[in-house]
Amino acid sequence: MPRVFLLLSDGGPTGAATQARLALAGLPHVDRDTSTATVRHALDFNALNAVRGRIARVHPDVLHVVGSGAVRSAALLKLPRVGVKPFPRLVVSGCDSPDGWLARRGLARADAVLAYSPGEAGRYRAYVRAERIHLIPPGIFVRRDAEGSATVARAPLRVAANPREVTIAAVGNFDRWSGLKTAVWAFDLLKYLSPEFHLLLIGDGPDREAVDRFGRTLGYDDYRVRFAGLSADVPAWLAAADVVWIAHERGGVSVTLEAMAAGMPVVAMRTSDTESVVRDGETGLLVPPGDRAALAAATAELLKRPDDLRRLGETARRVAAERFPPHQLAKAVAAVYDVRN
Repeated sequence: MPRVFLLLSDGGPTGAATQARLALAGLPHVDRDTSTATVRHALDFNALNAVRGRIARVHPDVLHVVGSGAVRSAALLKLPRVGVKPFPRLVVSGCDSPDGWLARRGLARADAVLAYSPGEAGRYRAYVRAERIHLIPPGIFVRRDAEGSATVARAPLRVAANPREVTIAAVGNFDRWSGLKTAVWAFDLLKYLSPEFHLLLIGDGPDREAVDRFGRTLGYDDYRVRFAGLSADVPAWLAAADVVWIAHERGGVSVTLEAMAAGMPVVAMRTSDTESVVRDGETGLLVPPGDRAALAAATAELLKRPDDLRRLGETARRVAAERFPPHQLAKAVAAVYDVRN
């Protein structure tokens, strides 16, 4: 059976990592002992040597590298020098904004680059030849009840004891593209409508402290932003919310699908990425990109209409199950891996 080695960046709940794991879980003809490693940054040479040694022992047929940090590391691996010949097929995802020449070098060496939306595919064209870019459908696992209808249990997670609390959740890597600072700014406009409103931010990343300081500056003595940290159970946190914000400037496809699969109404910035999965007015609401006032206003109106909240969430869950099944993602990834499925 073909062997796959998954090399991930240590950067929070990245959508590309979620998609890669989901695809591997649906590939029955891939060696079940597929290895996974995480790298913090490319210049940690001890960690890089350890990863190189693991790859040499596994001798994978496919090296799937996810995120800018992992792509930078892959550019330095030089596996043929330690006996990994022929070099495994190099597949890259989650690096459509390569930060620095080393990440761009890693992208240039890729045999294939995975894109989960037309917008992401377009961004790769600045760094990768078009024939190496593969636009594939994202996938999401939607839990089903005994009768076969898509469903998810309302998680017993609340960020405060008040049963009347209204929680708006947002997920991201606390970087320049995740829009979490915009979410905090929009929430500062929204929170004055009710003392029961709270904002829950899920994830971690380089800008977390800066976002926290910014929120406290806006909030003064009425700071209602909470941090869930780097949670392994993002779907459960999303299912505990009332509305999910997708404030990303780019990306956010996988997080949007997780919210839809949890039956959560989504209010998202209209980008080429979110438009590929959200049907405005049917599975969520789309607002102009970067417009925090529109994000707050659309959410305020939606929260006044519980029937519409329920309708959007139920439709989103059904559409996620119908349009984005994991087997469709696995089949597309298998074709890129050149692995029989």
